[in-house]
Amino acid sequence: MSRRWSKLFAFCVVLCASQSVWAYGDCDERTGRPDSMFRSDSSCDPDKGLVMVSIDQCGTFGSSTPAGDACFDPNDTRFSNGYRDTVFESRPFLCYTQGGQTKGTWLTESNMTGAISSRMDDGLLRSSFSYGGLQIDARFELDCTILKHCYSFTNTSSGIMNEVAITPYIDGDLYFGDSPVLSDDYGATANGSPKILWEFDDGDDPSEPSTFLGLQGLDSADEYLDSWEIGQYSEQKNFLSETYGGCQHLRNNIHWSDSSYDYYDYYDNTSNIDRNGDLITDRGFDVTLALRFDVGPLDVGQTEEVCYAVRWGVGLPCSDVDEDGACYPKDNCEFVFNPDQGDEDNDGIGDACDNCPKIANPDQSDSDQDGVGDACDRSPCTPDGGPEVCDGIDNDCDGLVDMLMDGTPVVTPGSCSTGLSGVCAVGEWQCVGGSTRCVPLVTPSEEVCDLIDNDCDGIVDEDVRNSCGTCGELPPETCNGIDDNCDGQIDEGDDICGPNRGCYQGQCLPKCIEGNCATKDTFCADNICVPWCLQSGCKEEGEVCGPSGCTKPCAGVICDPGQVCFKGDCVEDHCEYTGCKEGEICTSDGCKVDPCQGINCGTTGTSFCRNGECVFSCAEVSCPAAAACVDGLCVSAGCGPVGCQEKGQTCINNLCVTDPCEAITCGPAEICDRGECISNPCNGLRCPLHQTCVVTLGTAQCVADWPVIAPVDGGGLDPVDGGEADAGDAGSSDAGTVESDASGDSSVDAGQSQPEADAGTEDKDDDKGDDSSCAVNPGSRHNGAWPAFFAFAALATLRRRRK
Repeated sequence: MSRRWSKLFAFCVVLCASQSVWAYGDCDERTGRPDSMFRSDSSCDPDKGLVMVSIDQCGTFGSSTPAGDACFDPNDTRFSNGYRDTVFESRPFLCYTQGGQTKGTWLTESNMTGAISSRMDDGLLRSSFSYGGLQIDARFELDCTILKHCYSFTNTSSGIMNEVAITPYIDGDLYFGDSPVLSDDYGATANGSPKILWEFDDGDDPSEPSTFLGLQGLDSADEYLDSWEIGQYSEQKNFLSETYGGCQHLRNNIHWSDSSYDYYDYYDNTSNIDRNGDLITDRGFDVTLALRFDVGPLDVGQTEEVCYAVRWGVGLPCSDVDEDGACYPKDNCEFVFNPDQGDEDNDGIGDACDNCPKIANPDQSDSDQDGVGDACDRSPCTPDGGPEVCDGIDNDCDGLVDMLMDGTPVVTPGSCSTGLSGVCAVGEWQCVGGSTRCVPLVTPSEEVCDLIDNDCDGIVDEDVRNSCGTCGELPPETCNGIDDNCDGQIDEGDDICGPNRGCYQGQCLPKCIEGNCATKDTFCADNICVPWCLQSGCKEEGEVCGPSGCTKPCAGVICDPGQVCFKGDCVEDHCEYTGCKEGEICTSDGCKVDPCQGINCGTTGTSFCRNGECVFSCAEVSCPAAAACVDGLCVSAGCGPVGCQEKGQTCINNLCVTDPCEAITCGPAEICDRGECISNPCNGLRCPLHQTCVVTLGTAQCVADWPVIAPVDGGGLDPVDGGEADAGDAGSSDAGTVESDASGDSSVDAGQSQPEADAGTEDKDDDKGDDSSCAVNPGSRHNGAWPAFFAFAALATLRRRRK
């Protein structure tokens, strides 16, 4: 039974029994297992609050588990008195990869098939169990308000385990404040080590204290930390448990999903919700916390241990690591307690952490590393006997710090991945402030509308496009059946077709002369000579409708064997040249039924139809180096850390090689992808307006193609080619991405459908302006949306926040 139905069922049972009034967050001190119950003892400072928690033998606890909830009494008059529930579920996910296969499980007693041995001695719970080829020895203890978990992993299998990772996950439910009910929480994190994640109750005001849950590693250097994430139930939980592509790496970000239904969170796009960079969520939602620790690879018989902690407390809802009441980025000593924020020399570094508090030295340079900044340290240089290295010290006492005697840098320059997106994706190794860092070759700048992620935030041209979704001036109106300039009118203007011509249904046709037309096959409408065949079609086989009526362009044309006449020209007898009927697409095997026929993927331009399903567009996505956008998310494209930088190279089997497609000619409706001819995935695919189709890692993706229009001399408008986006921009990548059309020419746009077969009328481009909306047809995976909606509506009367 899902969590929300369990809550609803419990609510009804209590009301019907009429035995008591049920309140959210009540914590029954009698619940829990005596053999694994922890309580804050008398030696603890009561002002920091009291914790009571029972865990199972694998370290799992929470109100959704048989172990029971974790209870916290903040012992603070600003919050409700007594113990309250705090955790819906806290459980670690164990994952390992061996021999190319990945397996994973949540560490709970019910998931362990073998025997579990445990004992509780003087407040320390020890347990032993196994999973796959791993022997796991665990110990748990409560230090006042900090619950410590330690797991020791030993490889007892017969082969190396290439990857072993444990990811603690917490979904907190905090019932405190003036109205102790379940509500949206806020998440926050910190810059330093160990990495700390917080979940705050009603944490929308950084100046007002709030109760919190915290998750952090117990190794101050975070030796085993692989990645971290503040996410949302149940998107993050579902994400963690997927192992088909290996153990999941967390996204090193604060993410949320706007889905209204638990089941669909896994399928929804997630996005960063810390846009102002203060390390706290910009809004409240159903916060979850997760850290991934890697203890692998493990050789046979090798043992590694990792420890982390869950903590409870009261503090400001922000990044305040030292808990001195000052929030990041305003805390001038982020890791040192200094509530007065004193800064005598006004250099932005608080006196409590300034290595020279009386002389301004914002760079905190300390060449001899004696704890006293160079600005206050006048001691002579003493050679240390070693070569010059990047450490902020003049090791060889030649007067050059972190430089060789000839003035060249001590760090050999080389390309590296900065971890940023867009123009900042690739950097160069440099010695900066005594540390080797990957410095971007291009630094972030203010976002401008040019199809490039200038500010390196992972989004292309955000907040700078005009009302038409293009760059610069509004596009000029043309005769195409589309409202090009977004003024609510289509094909308006007497001069858009030039002298003596007018626009009719998206076509430029001759104007009438004194109310008459030159041929009997046309009639005058709106002062434009319109072919009758536009209304009734052509009657005879082989005829096409043109400005002067029906003609037979193939009459008398004789083509060579294997060719056919199409619109007066001899072309290869394949749908790539002759087109398909409406509702079909052209493939290398000929015309096939279009699986996207009738499917609507919305008008926002964020998704498009591919193979009968709506998938997310990559138009606004910018990726780091050696990554590519696939269905709205950045994935590895291989050839790390920076991908293939040389022109004419591509990444195949994680190696940069000369692109073999340069010497390969593919057949009709095919394209060369990493040295192989495949049926062009872009054939017949319709991208949203101002987007185009490219083939990325063998899949069709829609990327940015909005025009950049700038004024030209004389006041007119000039469409400016935005150019190829830099690596990582607009969903593109330097590895595994080609731009294509049905011809297989990798330089030709592939965003348009194939030409329709002759049906007695002149062919028109009917793809322009197609926004490919997505009202998913019956049989799709979203059919359960309406039942889920009514279930959610019933539960919404009981609680604000979805679980």
